[in-house]
Amino acid sequence: LRNKKSDLEEKQAYLNELNQTKNKLFSIIGHDLRGPIGAFQGLLKLFKEGEMTKEEFLNFVPKLKVDIDTISFTLNNLLSWGQTQMNGSFTKHATTQLDSIVEENVALLSEIAESKSISIVNRIEPNCQIWCDPNQIDIIIRNLLSNALKFTPNNGQIVIGAIQKIKTCEIYVKDNGMGMSEDIISKLFEKDSNHTTYGTNDEKGTGLGLSLCKEMVEKNNGKIWVHSALGKGSSFYFTIPRVQQPQKQYKESA
Repeated sequence: LRNKKSDLEEKQAYLNELNQTKNKLFSIIGHDLRGPIGAFQGLLKLFKEGEMTKEEFLNFVPKLKVDIDTISFTLNNLLSWGQTQMNGSFTKHATTQLDSIVEENVALLSEIAESKSISIVNRIEPNCQIWCDPNQIDIIIRNLLSNALKFTPNNGQIVIGAIQKIKTCEIYVKDNGMGMSEDIISKLFEKDSNHTTYGTNDEKGTGLGLSLCKEMVEKNNGKIWVHSALGKGSSFYFTIPRVQQPQKQYKESA
């Protein structure tokens, strides 16, 4: 009877977790994807029916591009998050050039930065090699930079860099934006948190990015944390193992 009770409790916990995952997924699809897509459809309908001139439609193009980029970013996060929830998903470690990943993401987000007149200072040294899944680190970097852009006001500054220690690389993303209260910080990385805060220009996020970052950092044998204060900005840090002896590490992780 004890064994049966234990099995039932485990199954109940598993079903509860699946239900929470489903609710979060539908919430993201319903609010963060349907809204921008509906607005895009509405504009196309007005233009098609002749209720909007070509010039008026073109005036909306910059805003539409931002919305579509947001949808694409959210979908990539959802797909990555979905993979982490599936049984059998795994991390593929490889020797990775951190500076290349950061440079690609800074270039990718440069248009958003320019729209808010925010400068992104890249202090990653060349040939900084880490032992990780490059796709997962790419998602972590993009989420942290996107968050910093979201919560930094116009004419602000974001700094990304890395401190190379003996066995690990400590990567940081610092901004001089809105900052956070202790209450928000305590809930920031919670897997089931639905907390969402609007950015300085009313940008909306999914509330999924940071919990995804935490999962992926831990899958790469690292830790993630934050220092922040209201009105003084936020600094996110995470560690990733440095390349020591790739062949040996590969055998150990296999």
